[in-house]
Amino acid sequence: MSLEKCLKIISEELELDEQTSAKLYKTFWDMIEELIYKQGSVTVDGVGTFYLEQNPESSKEEYVLKFKASERLKKEIGLE
Repeated sequence: MSLEKCLKIISEELELDEQTSAKLYKTFWDMIEELIYKQGSVTVDGVGTFYLEQNPESSKEEYVLKFKASERLKKEIGLE
């Protein structure tokens, strides 16, 4: 889904103007990024867990961002 389409859905569902929707979207993802950076992971109820994992293919201390879907999300999209 494109950012534009996501912002349109937020605007329509929450009856917000585009600028407020964009700020809400950015604030949410900035918060997720900060929590991952500080704690190494963050769980969004009903969605799943974003976490950092050391890249096993690298000799340096490099990390990759991973995501593990919650059981609820898996059920919602038919993966279970």
